[in-house]
Amino acid sequence: MKIIDSHVHLFATPHLQNLAWMTDDNPLRASHTLDEYCHHSLMLPGCDHGVVEAYSVDGVVVIEADVKSSLNDWSHAIAEYEWVCRIIDNKLLAGEGSSSHAGLVSAIVPWAPVPAGPQAVTEYLACLRLRNPTVTDKYLKGVRYLAQDKPSGTMTSPLFIDGVRVLGSSSSSSSSSSLSNRLVFELGIDLRLGGTWQLDEAVILLDAVNSVTRIIINHYGKPDLYLSPNDLLTSDKFIHWTKAMTKFAATNSYLKLSGFFSELPVDLIHHHHEWQDMLARVLPWVKVGFELFGTDRIIWGSDWPVCTINGGKHSFNKFVALTLALFDELDLSDRERQAVFYDNAKRAYNL
Repeated sequence: MKIIDSHVHLFATPHLQNLAWMTDDNPLRASHTLDEYCHHSLMLPGCDHGVVEAYSVDGVVVIEADVKSSLNDWSHAIAEYEWVCRIIDNKLLAGEGSSSHAGLVSAIVPWAPVPAGPQAVTEYLACLRLRNPTVTDKYLKGVRYLAQDKPSGTMTSPLFIDGVRVLGSSSSSSSSSSLSNRLVFELGIDLRLGGTWQLDEAVILLDAVNSVTRIIINHYGKPDLYLSPNDLLTSDKFIHWTKAMTKFAATNSYLKLSGFFSELPVDLIHHHHEWQDMLARVLPWVKVGFELFGTDRIIWGSDWPVCTINGGKHSFNKFVALTLALFDELDLSDRERQAVFYDNAKRAYNL
């Protein structure tokens, strides 16, 4: 069965200083290129991955890695985009990795200055296309601006809303405004660390842009997987999240099944005897998402290499195995599994 990994971050050693979150002691302070991704994913032929050995990565969506950018300084974000273009064009510079697996890149989702409003977003997209028209026209499928660490009011400001709306009338080539060619917006919010107010503001945003722009909700909205399953029915966070997801599902949006290893207690990920506990911790949230969005509007992503911080170097395969266990609990058919792993991403990103 084929997989399109809808959430992969890439960065090479020469680019580490451009990442906003990078520190000297960060566990990801090393090269994480497409070569490393392939080495740690299902791409290795002949490796025994047990239950996941029948699955292989057929494409990846490269998501911006939160580089140092501001509404007035786009230089690092543009440099990150140009590097991904060089991967595709096989024109990498020294220390930037290789283009051996360039054919895996299915889409690019760079950072964009969304809070600056529609004019800034339009100008920024034009800058990207100027750097590499050929790659942009084929691979630029959306943008991301992380709201999860921004102050209240960011997502609901008129400029932000209009900055998202303009994506719905834009395409990478600027030659078509048909629905299939419009750019998506990747929404990054955080229930566990950010709080329920982020859900409330995201509901306002999605309602305001629903008729124009497709939203892809990253990481299931980052649920609070530290909560015990026994406490969920009385948990304000779970109840609030469920109500918000109900409203999200009524809009032109997709839900990304990704990022769980960053939200789970580490001991549940690493101890094999805790596998059933990890499954029980995740399942109630996953069930709600599938009940609301169905199997045709949920897409799968590894969140590599962020997933390795808590999940270890084999986290990609661990997350595939966890996903398959969730599919078994949900009694999904082969067609539905393939939809989540592959088909839905093709439709969501117009691949």
